[in-house]
Amino acid sequence: MQVWNSRSTAAEGQRLAQWIAEDMATRHKQPRDYALLVRQRPDQFAEELQPRFAAVGLRLRNESQTIGRTNAQDLMVDEAASVALAALRLATGQRSATAWLTLSSAVYAIRGADEEDELLRDCADREIQDFLGGLGRDIRGEVPSAELAVEVTQRIFEFLNVAAIKRTFAVYMRNDLLEVMIEAFSLHLQQAAAETATWPDCIDRFVGTNDIPLMTVHKSKGLEYDTVLFVGLDDRSWWSHTPGNPEGIATFFVALSRAKQRAIFLFCRHRGGRQRVSELYQMLTDAGVQEVDIN
Repeated sequence: MQVWNSRSTAAEGQRLAQWIAEDMATRHKQPRDYALLVRQRPDQFAEELQPRFAAVGLRLRNESQTIGRTNAQDLMVDEAASVALAALRLATGQRSATAWLTLSSAVYAIRGADEEDELLRDCADREIQDFLGGLGRDIRGEVPSAELAVEVTQRIFEFLNVAAIKRTFAVYMRNDLLEVMIEAFSLHLQQAAAETATWPDCIDRFVGTNDIPLMTVHKSKGLEYDTVLFVGLDDRSWWSHTPGNPEGIATFFVALSRAKQRAIFLFCRHRGGRQRVSELYQMLTDAGVQEVDIN
């Protein structure tokens, strides 16, 4: 665990991106082994850092980015979106037991095929295979495009049956959440398709396989990463914190606990001072955490 001190956001971003690129190469890690956490204003941090990461060949993904009426992270954990993504994986030729289980389990539930009804389940399996075969034949030889992404989304949700999804899954029954997620799925797939030349690459771009995630501490709850880098441990980001504030201290420890192996805290003098967060730095000092100047 370390604290990195810098005088400017440019120096901070350059060092951060370069260090991750070198660490990935040295330790044979993947982009999703790292996470950048911020307390607030993820859009601003993403705007500052993305050019620095691009300069060393890395992609930074703002998990709080708005997609339609939701955001990337909420879309990725939505049940209907997960089922649609599983269908897309299988239709494009990916062999995935997990994708098949996700899709078939949802279709069984939607079609009312319980565990004892083998005949209805066999019928559902054939229906799934016929649908995937038809969709696959139509798109596998095609380069992904925004127009094709719209068509794929429509066909998948027509197959699943939007009305039946609402009847089956309680989370969608009394609001427009399903429509919100279908819209976001289509928009996000259109963006991914416009930026890639093959369906496997399109799916990777959609889920962010090769991207380093940036998110708020709140959104990181329940997640773990090999290395967590907390950007913005300063008075500006922690403007509402007061000494002894249990909420602020809890946020600090949530960020710390996301790391399996290493946690690094970044302080940039350009963003603000340390008066409000002095007790957090004192905790780190008391724990023997080293401070390093990275200018």
